[in-house]
Amino acid sequence: HVFGLNDQGQMSGSAVLEGDPNCEGYRSAIYWNSRSVRPVEHAGAAGYAQGTRINSAGLAVGMRGALLSPRAFAFTGAASVSLPGVPLPAGETCARTLALGVNDGGTMVGQVDCRGTSRPMLEPVIWYTSTAAAQVLPRLSGSTSAVANDINAQRFVVGSTAYGDLVDAPSVGFLWGENLGTVPLPMFGTSTRCFVNAVTDLVSGRLTAVGACAVPGAPGVYRATRWSIGLRWIPVAG
Repeated sequence: HVFGLNDQGQMSGSAVLEGDPNCEGYRSAIYWNSRSVRPVEHAGAAGYAQGTRINSAGLAVGMRGALLSPRAFAFTGAASVSLPGVPLPAGETCARTLALGVNDGGTMVGQVDCRGTSRPMLEPVIWYTSTAAAQVLPRLSGSTSAVANDINAQRFVVGSTAYGDLVDAPSVGFLWGENLGTVPLPMFGTSTRCFVNAVTDLVSGRLTAVGACAVPGAPGVYRATRWSIGLRWIPVAG
């Protein structure tokens, strides 16, 4: 599977390990340096690994490790590094860290699952560098969890927020910006479940986000959805 593609044709994704065709969960994250189907680097094969996105400089991000407890990583094509989690007391680690998006400046986003620690959370996070600790992004009021899926050149982040722990719990897309905070994106009609997966760069005060919203009254049916978002800067008097 290919999940990420940049303008140079470099790709990242995952493949079932050779010699184990019956074990779907055991995957290797792979990295192509061209549109060839032949992978040139394996970025981790310890049980499970998946590349997600790749930027214009060839920096790819993803997750690797045990199937149920993967850790976020970044991969340059020559070396891979594990991304730090959120700060916790000595001896504690988050069960899962996921790297899901990266912009051309190398800023990365994803999610941490730290339930069961002294700081329980299931939160969206941002990594400003591959060595800095993950910083938690604020969730929408009343929500129980959230995930950051993509980040653009201006460091606007999109993702999804859930209101409950059930699979069919209500969810809403969000937009986060350093000078904006976290704001909900409109729902599609009377839908109660929307997910936002990707966002464009800001051009002339507008950006576009895409994802899917559930079709009201049709269980398991989703409609591809696009949000056109206008941003207006208001000067603050000093």
